[in-house]
Amino acid sequence: MPFLKSRKNFYSTIFQTFGIVMLSAFLVSCGGSSNTPPTPESNNNDSESTKLQPNEVLIKVPLEMRNVTVKLYDNTSNQVVTEIASFNGVSSALKFPIEKANRIYRLEISTHPNSQIYDFINDQYVTFTGTYHALVWPTSTESRVFLVSPVSEAVYQRALVRAGQLPNENLDHAQIDDSHFIMAMEDVNAALLNAFKNEKIPTVNNATALAYLASTASSQSLYLDSYLSFGYFMHWYNTHDQATDYYAALTQNIALDLADGYLDGKTVSGNTTTFSALVNTVENTDARFNTAPDIGANQKNAREKFAAELRTAVLDLAQRQLQPSLNGSAYKALSDRAYSGTPNSAYNSANIRTSGAGDYRRAVGFNSAGSCDDTIYPCKRGINGINNDNKDIQFPSIEYLVGRFEANGCILKVRATGDIELSKDNQVYKSSLNGGNTDNLLRVDATTQEYILNSGSAEPSNSTQQYPFIQLKIKANKILSASAGLDKRSSPVQLETEQLTCQF
Repeated sequence: MPFLKSRKNFYSTIFQTFGIVMLSAFLVSCGGSSNTPPTPESNNNDSESTKLQPNEVLIKVPLEMRNVTVKLYDNTSNQVVTEIASFNGVSSALKFPIEKANRIYRLEISTHPNSQIYDFINDQYVTFTGTYHALVWPTSTESRVFLVSPVSEAVYQRALVRAGQLPNENLDHAQIDDSHFIMAMEDVNAALLNAFKNEKIPTVNNATALAYLASTASSQSLYLDSYLSFGYFMHWYNTHDQATDYYAALTQNIALDLADGYLDGKTVSGNTTTFSALVNTVENTDARFNTAPDIGANQKNAREKFAAELRTAVLDLAQRQLQPSLNGSAYKALSDRAYSGTPNSAYNSANIRTSGAGDYRRAVGFNSAGSCDDTIYPCKRGINGINNDNKDIQFPSIEYLVGRFEANGCILKVRATGDIELSKDNQVYKSSLNGGNTDNLLRVDATTQEYILNSGSAEPSNSTQQYPFIQLKIKANKILSASAGLDKRSSPVQLETEQLTCQF
């Protein structure tokens, strides 16, 4: 029987004796968040009153971990700056070089055969496996407190993709810069409704479970944030045969799902790792409907279905903690809160995304008029990767094209940074969508959503004054073929000289 429900009479006695206020005080003392090395007293104490030195950050984990290794890396040099060989607890202060405060650090938590994590749903410690990551930027917050959770892994994986990482490649963490980290956080927080974003969310072990799970928080917003966040665990537990490895499983699955930036049941093209998707979504394939209202409507079923499931899981968790009787008004707030966002009603807004589940990528293409030299087709110039901060809703996006594609011995890589590589055997051709005139998208057929994407050099490269190109032919977001070659025109339909052509 679930932990608190199985002890109902015991809890009732506690409330009668001490009152809810005392338990609320216990909750506040639980604190919650972040990254850093060991001072013995902080290893098991995540109090917000922890005094951090100028060269320390505090890391917190939502559930107690036992016998795990914690390492803090300088993400630029990949050097370990702090290591705890055997971490036990919910938080720790970790040291970093004070002269290198304004840079990204990478936290890595690795498990061993005897590692355990606290299963707060069943009030027991269970086997813990896997390797977990978080990105930590000491000067990004005044508190220097960081809550490391399943969401942290999703941000880390999304930041790698934003930085140009693709499946089946050796990791190059140093490519992640501040902008990739910030955009990855925005992507993941929007998809998961800011779950585990509040660093004051309590951390839980068998000693503090009563204080957290059966009491009101110091504020209604913290209460709502806490139940929403832990509700994701409850959702996984309920929908996956009450699996006690819900922390590891949820982390792995949302990290794969959110690598493309959306809780959409899909991941980056070319990733063959199987995962249990929380949602099923449809693509946005028609560029004529690349608006917030249209995409919001297209994703409505997936968004609202998952929102309803998440709400049920959160309320289930609250009921297990006897919240309807112990904290009726707060429980009502949990019931009444929104578990997804509302689509932007403005058709010309750059804010396409609706918070919550769904695939909010714009279809490859455009609907507005545009022209380029030397082509009869409607055309848009200055195409770039997905990290460019372009607020023009009419400007085409390559989000659906990011990934690794293989067929017939050919490999095509389209990176979020806009870098493109086409190879076969010893032939390797590279180009970059960096916003130049030779980086353009031609609309061949608006009805069937057929386009040609040209990625060319800014200057001709040989005596014939031909530009080197990689050219992609696309239909409804799918890459049909890729060619590398040369052409005198800045926006060719068919390359004059083809050096390599691959069908996908």
